Amino acid sequence: MNVEYSAWKLAAKKLANEASAEELRKLDELLRLHPDIKGKAALLFEWWDSGTG
Repeated sequence: MNVEYSAWKLAAKKLANEASAEELRKLDELLRLHPDIKGKAALLFEWWDSGTG
């Protein structure tokens, strides 16, 4: 499975509050290893947390 696809799938589960602790650890690891994806995900999470999402 594609790394970016996996990261976005896990990010979606996180935003929906459906991610397990293991999935959250895996997402953190993917984002740590792939700073390009981390930057995009950070923007998404910030937007989501701002209440406009």
